[in-house]
Amino acid sequence: MNFDTKYLIRWGIPGWVFIMLISLPILFLYHDELLKFKIDISKTLGLFVSLAFFGVTIGYIMQQIHFSNRWSKNKQIIDEAARMINAVEEHVKGVSLYEWGEDHHQDYYVFE
Repeated sequence: MNFDTKYLIRWGIPGWVFIMLISLPILFLYHDELLKFKIDISKTLGLFVSLAFFGVTIGYIMQQIHFSNRWSKNKQIIDEAARMINAVEEHVKGVSLYEWGEDHHQDYYVFE
């Protein structure tokens, strides 16, 4: 699987923003109670790592919901994507040794 850090950023930012929007009102409401707790570095670091992971997961789910709604409601987007695929197919055939259509996963990354 080709997985780049651009996907972490692409999916992470919406998820992290969503988590911040949910957690900020809670922090403001319970500010006095939270100041009474002792801060443990290892627990705080673990919390941030967990929130980072959940942010990427939530962002991925948000992206899937967005694009499934967008693709199913707008047929013009599908026609535009088909034209783009044909253009990429012609370009790839003329320029490189890559054979379009043999591996759908590789086609996705070439098209992207």
